Amino acid sequence: MVQVQCPGGLVEGDDVAAQRAALGLALGVDVLPYAANLAAAAALATAADRLTYWTGASSAALAVLTAAGRALIDDADAAAQRATLGLTTIDPLSPMTTKGDLITRSATVAVRLGVGTDGQVLTADASIVGGLKWATPANARTGAASAAPATSQNDYNPSGLGTAAVLEVNPSASLQITGLQAGSAGDRLTLVNSSTDYLLVLPHESGSSSASNRIASPQVGAAASFVLPGDCLQLVYSGSRWRVVARSQPWLAWDDCFGDPNSANGEIPFNSSNGGGFSTIDPPGLADVAVGVVDCQTGTNSNGFAAVVANSGFRAFENKHGCALALARVAVPTLSDGTETFQVYSGFVNVIGSDAEDALAWLYRAGSGGTNDVHWRYSKCVGGSETATASALTVSAGDFVWLGVFANADWTRADYFYSADGATWTFAGSLTSLPAADSRMSVGATIRKLAGTTSRSLYADCVGLRYDAARG
Repeated sequence: MVQVQCPGGLVEGDDVAAQRAALGLALGVDVLPYAANLAAAAALATAADRLTYWTGASSAALAVLTAAGRALIDDADAAAQRATLGLTTIDPLSPMTTKGDLITRSATVAVRLGVGTDGQVLTADASIVGGLKWATPANARTGAASAAPATSQNDYNPSGLGTAAVLEVNPSASLQITGLQAGSAGDRLTLVNSSTDYLLVLPHESGSSSASNRIASPQVGAAASFVLPGDCLQLVYSGSRWRVVARSQPWLAWDDCFGDPNSANGEIPFNSSNGGGFSTIDPPGLADVAVGVVDCQTGTNSNGFAAVVANSGFRAFENKHGCALALARVAVPTLSDGTETFQVYSGFVNVIGSDAEDALAWLYRAGSGGTNDVHWRYSKCVGGSETATASALTVSAGDFVWLGVFANADWTRADYFYSADGATWTFAGSLTSLPAADSRMSVGATIRKLAGTTSRSLYADCVGLRYDAARG
């Protein structure tokens, strides 16, 4: 019989657990029991810069864990992680929580670019850290500027004009603006007459303003832009001038007095009686005439007349239904004298074959009673009662002049203005207590013989009407 001795009583042990304990192999104490997770991990072919991760129950795989990744995950907090990533230039107290914020980058670090203001665009700029900036684009005017001039303005530069897209002008008198402070090429500006009572005149290429501030404002045949209350003009700066490119309201009627004067073929036809008549004078028959003129002739009768008027029935509209503008370019080739006398009206009149009953017009009447007044007078007739005031503008034989009359919206005031060259305009004065409401009137240029038997003429180059009639 062989006697076997085992240390710790292995043979003598009563069960497996006791035997493991005797061998120093107690599960969970000395050794680990079998586990599928451990087996899955043990089956992986480990290598440097690898990290075990679980793809499912008891299923493992390896992921790459680079030095850069380890440098980030060993950071103690978010600030340390931003430093590791090179994002320390972004203010940690101002995260990107504002709509429109952007992240750009310099050569070495990321840079936060806050949102710009309305109308700005993202623009490259190599001189700044992030290479990008918000900027107002060239020629992008925004907002509105307002001004309230009381007198005519040269080189006008009201506050805010340089950046405004709209200039609202609220004049306290009818006046002219000969130029606006120069902009940049391509700038667009809308000029609005925000008054309810006054006229704005923008002369074409007026020498009263610096060349770069002038306004090129060719209207239909006219030498200026006339902005009635509530009207607006669209201007573009060409690089050397402001140029009118659009307007809110056209002329209601305009006639260049070009064509057959014996037919009513113009917007503003012709009218004559008592021996009066017409003929045309084509360029170059007269100096400073673009397309010819109509020669309105009284004829040899002592009461003959001729006129360029708004319609053949003559009375075209009723007053006091909105502001109105009458404009004409006329010349008197032979002045009135003590023997051959006549009168000329240019503006709003209701009668042409006799003395006006109601009128707001420029008047030339000389020679009657031995007088020889050679001034254009601004006048009104109310129920046949005439008031006329001499202006500084003289009637020079054969010289063309622009004559304008503006009536405010309720026809409580009329402003009279003129120009000898179309570039310099003068407001001569105003009259009040005008003809009563619903006095039917028209616009025209008329000549009527008062005495003598020699025909006299009025040259009409162009006649226009603006009437912003209000309808209830």
